[in-house]
Amino acid sequence: MAHTVCTTLPTGGTRVKRLTLNTASGGEITVLATGGTIATVRGTDGRSRPELDIAELASAVGTTMDRYVVEQLMQVPSWALTAQDMRRIAIRARELTQTTGAGVVVTHGTTTMAYTAWLTDLFLPSGPPVVFTGAMRRADEPDADGPRNLSDAFGVANSPDAVGRGAMACFAGEIFAAREVWKRSRTSMAPFTSESGRIGCVDEQGVVFERSPFRPRTFDGEIEPAVALVKAFPDCTGAGIETAVENGARGIVLEGLPGSGGIPPKMQPAVAHAAQRGVVTVLASSAPGGLISSTGGGTGEPLAHIGLIPAGDLTAEKAWVLLMVALAETPEIDGVRNIFDEVANHTTNSEEERRK
Repeated sequence: MAHTVCTTLPTGGTRVKRLTLNTASGGEITVLATGGTIATVRGTDGRSRPELDIAELASAVGTTMDRYVVEQLMQVPSWALTAQDMRRIAIRARELTQTTGAGVVVTHGTTTMAYTAWLTDLFLPSGPPVVFTGAMRRADEPDADGPRNLSDAFGVANSPDAVGRGAMACFAGEIFAAREVWKRSRTSMAPFTSESGRIGCVDEQGVVFERSPFRPRTFDGEIEPAVALVKAFPDCTGAGIETAVENGARGIVLEGLPGSGGIPPKMQPAVAHAAQRGVVTVLASSAPGGLISSTGGGTGEPLAHIGLIPAGDLTAEKAWVLLMVALAETPEIDGVRNIFDEVANHTTNSEEERRK
């Protein structure tokens, strides 16, 4: 018979509802709740807040969700998460896969879901998966999408075929690799996409995987949060770079113009000065697809010799996450460059990758 134990942990605010679940691995699937629209309801004052206990939502999903573990790690909108909050989610998800031997579902706001999922993927060894999901509509709306997404994510986390695929996002019946996924739409019920396409889906046949994600290595679980992300735009100056350096940034991700990451002339002196000061600088592009492989990017010669690290095929936000992880492992620019060469310089549309 299922039994329930509610516990308040010493860290404060973490509630656990535990019911028995028999999985293929013999462990217990965990729903790790962090807030977001999937847990949001409108109060009597007319304001929307992430206040719904995910255990209540899970209990209403149906028979496939009648045995599970729910842990309420935090209850915040994802736009309010700090880098350390994201790390806390990633580390806890990893711990749960290791202690239970089973998959984990993370309910999360869609605004920064792709970033936390990628951080989790970088920390997660091969083994049970971590599946992120959420909602675009509040839980108290009559056509809320949260229950369906949660049910799908639960199925993915419990699928034997998901083992070894790392962290994923499951939304609107599609499964995306954490490395590749990004939010494309402010309003669509299917807001996520990937330049390389989904890695699987959930349909009437169940959970179907179409390919495996690129996962070259994992990391210990530390981050260096003093990393800034600065966006270039036509005729911009280097004020954003200068402010980041003055505020003690140890690393900067510079999102250049679409294409290969061109940097406007007025911005270039600040970029060079930051590099001279020893600030590790990664060059990305505002275009989500394609590969940046040269140190000067689209700017070419003016920035070719100052030690910029190309972001490869990562978006600026994904490069920001990886730079925090890389700097925690090594403060040396050559060490960070080696990490980006290994992790970021990869394209996933090869025939070999799609056959896996």
